[in-house]
Amino acid sequence: MTDFFEILQLRLSAAFPQLVAGAVVAAAFWMLARFVGGWVMRMQGRVDDDHKELVGLLADVAGWAVFITGLVAGLGTAGFNVAALVAGLGLVAVALGLAMKDTLANVVAGLTILAYRPFARGDKVQIGAHAGRVAKIDLRYVTIEAKGANVLIPNAKIHTETVIVMKDMPKSEDAPDAKAEPKHVQAVAKPGK
Repeated sequence: MTDFFEILQLRLSAAFPQLVAGAVVAAAFWMLARFVGGWVMRMQGRVDDDHKELVGLLADVAGWAVFITGLVAGLGTAGFNVAALVAGLGLVAVALGLAMKDTLANVVAGLTILAYRPFARGDKVQIGAHAGRVAKIDLRYVTIEAKGANVLIPNAKIHTETVIVMKDMPKSEDAPDAKAEPKHVQAVAKPGK
């Protein structure tokens, strides 16, 4: 039994410098990730309100990307086989991508909506059979207030439906109607529809 502890002590003492170097690399990347995330968040003050959510998401993604890169670099510096780890993470990413296909479609569509802004909060819209005023736009849903109810429309569905955006309409109207003047209506449709 003492041989086991002696061997363990010898191996740890031989690997200690590598473990410390790996920890230093990981810690440096962690600080860099916090700096990058904070730097991107400071950009929020320079963008309009409609893009603040997108900048916040970019800050999170940038921070996590730098942190994960640093973690893998730190493990490699510490002497671990990172090739197997990266391959395993790739398989996990593929499995999660397949399992979360619809959610990821909504997130990608949400990023597109936040970036291109075919409509904004407060606009009167008709998306498919649902009409009302846009209350909220986030990564998964667009929330429409219509006749006292909130309708959550998945972002991926917005890319497959015809969207009618009614500009300069009085806020007292509850839903778009056929009497809207053509100059107030802007149709946004998926190509080919």
